[in-house]
Amino acid sequence: MRKRMPRAGRRRLLSVRWRPARPPRRRRSEAKTMQEEIIVEGKSVEEAIEQGLSQLGLSREQVEVEVLEDAKSGLFGLMAKAAKVRLRPLEGGVGRAVRVAREILQHMGLEAEVEGMMEAGQVKINITGAGGILIGRRGETLSAFQYLLNRICNQDSERWDRIAVDVERYRARREEKMVEMAERLYRKVLDTGKAVTVKNLSAHDRRIVHMTLKDRGSVETHSHGTGRLRKLVVAPRGGKRPEHREKNAGGASDRVRTFTKRFESPFA
Repeated sequence: MRKRMPRAGRRRLLSVRWRPARPPRRRRSEAKTMQEEIIVEGKSVEEAIEQGLSQLGLSREQVEVEVLEDAKSGLFGLMAKAAKVRLRPLEGGVGRAVRVAREILQHMGLEAEVEGMMEAGQVKINITGAGGILIGRRGETLSAFQYLLNRICNQDSERWDRIAVDVERYRARREEKMVEMAERLYRKVLDTGKAVTVKNLSAHDRRIVHMTLKDRGSVETHSHGTGRLRKLVVAPRGGKRPEHREKNAGGASDRVRTFTKRFESPFA
């Protein structure tokens, strides 16, 4: 026979109530990571970023930086404006781009530092340490890397984030050279009254020249040809454009598309 439990024991047993376990407290570092975005001002953009990172308790690689206003110096130090930046904890568009860029570099066997920020609605990635290997001939390898990064980061995204990649300010220096070249071509066309043709420019370089001279009323720019045979023409405005029929020579963009088709993304 089973022994009956005493009544007092039954009362104690029935008086026990179940209580749900409390969720574990979040550590300070985790709480800071979940913090909302902040807007910080400083004498310069870099100073504002450093102040924001200090407030969030995060590193540069853990936040998305958007430059809202650049610092402006007033006359005799009066009416000066401070720089203003917005910092958002990752992972967002910038965080994903930084992570994928690092993984691609690892697969390429390259050791480099990757930084990202949001500026003028565009994700900007700057890579330091890869050097000429990632830049390639006239920036062709860099353009392929940028194209691949855009495709991977946006393949499953509802919003397309435009990603611009630079290596140790290569694109910035190249843009300065293209602007100077555009000015020289402009003066040459004015002096001679004849059109000038330039070969072996990338699509990015041609676009810089077009944008530099688009508001010059005395000249006009256009491109003709396809692939590697595509040329840039700066001519007096109103001149007749010759017809050009050239076969596609298979430019850099064709090679990039072929490479991308073969590439199965492990980063999605």
